[in-house]
Amino acid sequence: MTVLMANIALAIPFLVVFAGVPLWMTIKHPDTGADHAEAHRYLRARAARAQTAQAQTAQAHAAYAKAA
Repeated sequence: MTVLMANIALAIPFLVVFAGVPLWMTIKHPDTGADHAEAHRYLRARAARAQTAQAQTAQAHAAYAKAA
């Protein structure tokens, strides 16, 4: 029984820290939100590259069809 009590006594501080640190971080910085500007910039660039590639493919197909 004493081993069980020692185990519980050692587990309690770890559980408190496990739950308390994220809670403390949330309470300390409540108004900081995620900044998605870089993700939006990446997605816009990716869409632009896709449109460019699609236009180049269409031109290549048109040139091939014209030559055939």
